[in-house]
Amino acid sequence: MAIISRLQRSRDSAYTMSSVLANVCSQCREPGGPDKPLKACASCKAVYYCGKECQKKQWKAHKPFCREWTGTDFHIKATEAILRLRKAFEDTDAVPVDPWVRADDPKEIILTSLPARFWDESLNDPDGVVECAIPAWMKEPICRQPGFPHPVPSSASPAHELVDIPGSGIGMRATRPITAGDIIYAERPLAILPVKWISTNVPPNGEFATYEEWYQYAMIEREELLKVVLARMAPENQAAYRALANSHKCDGSSPLSGVLCTNSYALGMDPWFDIVPDIAERDEYQTTLCGVCEELSRINHSCGPNAKVSFHMPSFSFVLTAVRDIPVGGEITVSYCKLTVPTSERQKYLAPYGFTCTCKACSSPNISDTRRATIAASRQDPEDAIRAWLSNKKLAKDHLIKDSLQMMQLLEDEGLEVNWRYKGHAAVLAMVCAATGQRKNYLQARKKVMALSMACVPGKGCWLMELLPEVPEHQEFWMKRLHARMLL
Repeated sequence: MAIISRLQRSRDSAYTMSSVLANVCSQCREPGGPDKPLKACASCKAVYYCGKECQKKQWKAHKPFCREWTGTDFHIKATEAILRLRKAFEDTDAVPVDPWVRADDPKEIILTSLPARFWDESLNDPDGVVECAIPAWMKEPICRQPGFPHPVPSSASPAHELVDIPGSGIGMRATRPITAGDIIYAERPLAILPVKWISTNVPPNGEFATYEEWYQYAMIEREELLKVVLARMAPENQAAYRALANSHKCDGSSPLSGVLCTNSYALGMDPWFDIVPDIAERDEYQTTLCGVCEELSRINHSCGPNAKVSFHMPSFSFVLTAVRDIPVGGEITVSYCKLTVPTSERQKYLAPYGFTCTCKACSSPNISDTRRATIAASRQDPEDAIRAWLSNKKLAKDHLIKDSLQMMQLLEDEGLEVNWRYKGHAAVLAMVCAATGQRKNYLQARKKVMALSMACVPGKGCWLMELLPEVPEHQEFWMKRLHARMLL
């Protein structure tokens, strides 16, 4: 084609075949030919140029990779599987390619920059670029989102700062009053990788190898993967990744893997449903990803968190949203573990992070554990609760209101507004208002549900919003309770 698109000029490295390397100039993307033969880099022989001018223009970007390919200080383990892994990585980052190029095997892990990264940094997305190691099949649905990439969501005004929290290290603190449902901060992660990594190399003992041996071989491969992912980052992003805490120094984890395990957030399943409807049916090794952030990974833990981090697929960013009001100077916290289990289980899960939680709940386990057990046992679906109430004429008008308010108060006492049950009971209150014709109260309750649901699915809200239309009269149960009373 005579016109080469911006996509074709990107540094994206989904998958590259040797024929591409030999036939296209790595800098200007002009094809070679009989009258214009391309010349390989004299050092690594891996990329090709149409002349010295193009080679000089690209040298700053190519220099770190050229040194690695010539074998200087890369520390590659001499096993067949890891050598194959390294070979694949070398090929993928050898030359700028069209971001829509695909790997032969859709399950193969590919290296790619999202949004597309360009040799000319002025063309890069202003909100940043994420270095990814993801299954090949994931890339197309991500890039085919309408308007991708959307701008990263932002707070109405600066709302946080990173400060030293006594006894907790660096943490995040509110610099202004923050209301439940407000976006506090959002950023694209430094990197996104699979949560689980299966070793492709067989340990010396073969089928008799222990779990620990298989684990160590998998960790070696993941560490090599992380080395290449970091090498693709801008120097400042590499420094930001290495500056994060590593609480896994004594469990056999390699340095970069330790940082990943200590600081990553799971992307979760919710962001995928709109673009990959069958995501839940796919292999979990192919669908569970995590990301490490420069600032959001600094947030400390609490068993009664006041904020939640969720992934926003259209902007390819993590978004921090408040789940209850936070005063000026208050520490912003998230949860690292499941919150409705007993204190002893939470402490066991948190142990690898290298601290002992001393929050209000962990300091009073006798009281808190009983409350949380009651909360965990409450699993009623909001829609089912309304239908049961409407079908039983003997139940009082305020029957569900009392139950929901009582459970919401219990959740507030435990600082668990982040729990799905809290917004579920808030949705019950909204639907009761609709069924009894209370228009103003319905809109107020709906507003609360909307604020809470935005913390789960930024910019869209969770599935509960489908039950609560903006116009009260369009709600499924509108006036149903009053009509039933009139029939009696």
